[in-house]
Amino acid sequence: MSEENSELTKYQQQMFSYLKTHGVVDKDGSVAESKRRIKKGSRKRRKPRKTVNLHGLTSLEASVRIRIALEECRNKGIHEMLIIHGKGIHSDLETGPVLKTMVKNMLTVELCMEVRSFYSAAQNDGGDGATVVNLV
Repeated sequence: MSEENSELTKYQQQMFSYLKTHGVVDKDGSVAESKRRIKKGSRKRRKPRKTVNLHGLTSLEASVRIRIALEECRNKGIHEMLIIHGKGIHSDLETGPVLKTMVKNMLTVELCMEVRSFYSAAQNDGGDGATVVNLV
């Protein structure tokens, strides 16, 4: 009997050592909690969106990339585009953010017939370093 107790004690020590190293996760608790947060019919459907990243591109390369993305949106029926241009913190102080200014000018002048509206993205989408474009 004492041999069984010593085996059990070794097993318990191994279990506690494992739990101490790897921790404990209550899988069922997290599922129940997430189900409580999502009420029936409260899920928002997110519209499809095309994302264009312009980091590291020249103005010319960026304008070509925007035109290609706009054409792709038109072909696929996508009405929202997220253009990530960065905040321009590495740009010259006198000229300001190069890509951000170029994107704004391009949307207001060249592509004004294809753009319904545009605005700075939400903080979780890039804030001032990105622009959301609603297409016609």
